[in-house]
This record gives sequence, structure tokens and C-alpha cells, in this order.
Amino acid sequence: MGLVAAAVSALLFIFLANFVYSKLWANGLSISIRFSEKVVTEGDKIFLLETLANAKIIPLPWIGAKFQLSRNLVNAGANSRISDDYYRNDLFAILPFQKITRKLPFICARRGFYSVKSIDLICPNLSHTGKMVSHSDCSAYLTVYPRILPEEEQPIPFQDLLGETVSKRAFPPDPFEFKGIRERQPSDSLRDMNFKATAKTGKLMSNTHESTSSRSALLMLNLEPYSSWMPESLQEGAIRIAATVAVELINANVPLRFVTNGLDSFGETADIRSGLGSGHLDSIFDALAHVALEKSSPSFSPMLAGFSQDLKSDQIYILVSAYAKKDLRDEFQRLKSFGADALWISPVIKGESVSADLEVMGGNVFLWEIQREGV
Repeated sequence: MGLVAAAVSALLFIFLANFVYSKLWANGLSISIRFSEKVVTEGDKIFLLETLANAKIIPLPWIGAKFQLSRNLVNAGANSRISDDYYRNDLFAILPFQKITRKLPFICARRGFYSVKSIDLICPNLSHTGKMVSHSDCSAYLTVYPRILPEEEQPIPFQDLLGETVSKRAFPPDPFEFKGIRERQPSDSLRDMNFKATAKTGKLMSNTHESTSSRSALLMLNLEPYSSWMPESLQEGAIRIAATVAVELINANVPLRFVTNGLDSFGETADIRSGLGSGHLDSIFDALAHVALEKSSPSFSPMLAGFSQDLKSDQIYILVSAYAKKDLRDEFQRLKSFGADALWISPVIKGESVSADLEVMGGNVFLWEIQREGV
């Protein structure tokens, strides 16, 4: 009877201990996740900072943290890339009143907008016969801009591609584009006098302004797929080409408007009004980062037809599109027939044959070779 009583007492103790542990294990336990940067570029290395805190007297010898990550955030220590989004499981052993922070390195393999919105903490009971789960919301966000194609990946120098539109010839200063402050010169206008800087330095100081082109540009990115088997690398290539063109135009002080039929996660397209400067470029890059290629883009032909009806003689029209079927070709030719200074840039995969649709265009389309791999 003594052995039976001892066994019953032991089982009762284990049951009560498990019960108490299951009620108290999550008390005072918190976890947070954040990215080391908020905005980066394709290919950049970042860190995911994972912090677990235990603000109670009970230790947790085994606890798992489980959260979902995109396959485009590649573990810098891994030897291969994961084909699909995956759940990451990290194990901790944490003492009473201890905080543990882990710094997990990742490579941003592709542009996009990424988030970690929730995390599960998983803990076994004392007898390891069951598991307990605590769900937590979090808000870790990361925007990855498309990378700019270097000169060696550009088929010809950019200024040759766009001609005089982006040449470095002198333009009159634009009074609305502030550049900086310098000591006043005899040729400076009185309206450029900076009285605050003058009072601070004791010298006459003037504002200076950027020179801007007498022409503006409209950059149009068409991500309409030409078939269900269209390589995604062509669309990513088109996005990178658009980003590269935008940088070159802004650097040349050409006022730039950007439009695309690429849909974001909310099913919205982007139309960013004409502007200049790094802030304007960030707006364009942010729109490019948010394009969700899993959403099929609508036809671009109606948008192009609208630009023909509202033609601006002082504007250059730049279309980036791998899609080149008759409906878009006809609208592009119509735009040019109205006297528009228009250029079509099409990404093509290096080493592969050019589609018949592009061959029909002849000299009206400029081919930009991209790699199938490495997107």
C-alpha cells in the first residue's frame, strides 16, 4: 500500500506541477521582432533582431519561437535558397528575469515589402507530454527597393539612349528647386538673399537653386504578362530597368512622372506626379517595391491611349514593357504619330530569342538584355 500511495502522490504532484506550470509559463514572458533597417536595396545584408524577456521567477528550459518569413529573405548562414515562404523556429532556454537578444543575418534577395505580423511561443509542459502555445502580434516591416543596374549591365550609355533629353547642358536655375546656401555674389538676385544665414554668419548669404531641364519625362512601366508562362525574371528586370531610368533622369534634373499598371497587395496601381529630388525618387522606389507580381496587371493600352489624348510637346515618353502585342504596339505608334518623343525599352533574357511581337517593332523598340538567373 505504501508504494501505491507513493505512486499516487507522485502522479498527483506531477499533475499539479503541470497544471501550475501551464497557467504561469506565459506570465511575464514577451517577445519582440524588428528589422535592423526599415528601407534597404536588393542584395543588402540586414539583421532580424529577436528579443525574448522572462520577467518572472520561473525559468523556461525549453521554449520555441515560430514565425513566418519570406523566401526572399535568405538566411546569410544558409547554403541554399528556400523555394517557398517558411516558418522559422528558434529555440531558447531562459532563466528568471533574463532578456535574450539574437541578431539573425539575412540577405535581401529580391525587392518587395515584407512583414512579420505574428509570432507563436511554444513551450512543453514539465513532463513533456504536451505543448502550450501563446500567440503574440508584432509589427516588423521591411521595404526592399529594386537594385539599380550598373553601367556594365546597361547595353549603351544612358545619355546615348535618351539623347539630349538628359544631357548635361546648362539650364536656367529653377527657383522652386533649392540646392544650398553660399556667400553672396554680385550676380545673385536680391530675392535669393537668405537673411537668416546672413544674420548668423555676419556675411551676405544667398540661396542657390538646382538647374532643371526644360523638358519633363513620363516613365511608364507595363507589367501586363504576355502569357501565363511569362518568366518572372522579365518582370523583375522591367522593374529594375524602370528604377535605373528613374535614377538617371532625376540625377539629370529632368522632372519625372511615373505610372505603372503593376498592382500592389491592395490591388492599387501607382501614378506619381512629376517631381524632382531624392524624396521624389523614394516615392517611385517605394511604389516599385510594393508591386505584387502574383496579381496579374491589367491592360496598359487604355492608359497609353489616354496619354495620346493629352499629349505634351515638352515631354518625353518612356515605356518599359516586355509585353508587345498588337494592342500596345498600335497605341504606341499612335502616340508617336501625334508627334510624341517616345521610346520603348523592352527587357529580354540574355541568350534567348526575341519574340515575334518585338521583331515587328523594328527600330521603335530598344532591347535591354537581363539575366534569367539572379533575380
